[in-house]
Amino acid sequence: PKGEAIARSLELDGLMSFGAADPGMVDFDWSVLQVGGTVVDDNEELDSEHVRSAAGAAWAINYHAAHDFQGGLEAVRTMPGGNAWADVIQKTPEDDRHFSIHDGHLMYLNEADQAAWGQGGSSIITDVTFTGDPGRLRALVDDYAGQGVTELAVMTSGPDIPRELERYINALA
Repeated sequence: PKGEAIARSLELDGLMSFGAADPGMVDFDWSVLQVGGTVVDDNEELDSEHVRSAAGAAWAINYHAAHDFQGGLEAVRTMPGGNAWADVIQKTPEDDRHFSIHDGHLMYLNEADQAAWGQGGSSIITDVTFTGDPGRLRALVDDYAGQGVTELAVMTSGPDIPRELERYINALA
């Protein structure tokens, strides 16, 4: 709502949001939702190397954000794999901790992110990213459209980004 009020006061053409649609998007003709994740193959496990490398960076920002905006290490410890993540981060002196937390941000998993992934954090990948099989992703696109999203900006990572984007094109065509 705050973003919508600012956009209206500045007479902007639309809104952009990351990860979740802003409720005000329905009131604009143009609204972009930035999402990150991957298309999961038939019978692919959600903790696979492919899912980790392609969607892990988008997944990991949830731990970074929980730390920075929702209560620090104690907030992260409530998340799946959060104790492992916090234990790694606590090894860094507080004055330098921000750099450890955000190492690899939106590009790759850092040491703490890897620890969380390996201790069950991968279990929330579909809850916090645009990851799933083609049917799930199409349903999400329809849901986003109902919330006023007119465009998706897809962020992916891993060793073959062009292939990841092709996977989305094929899944959502």
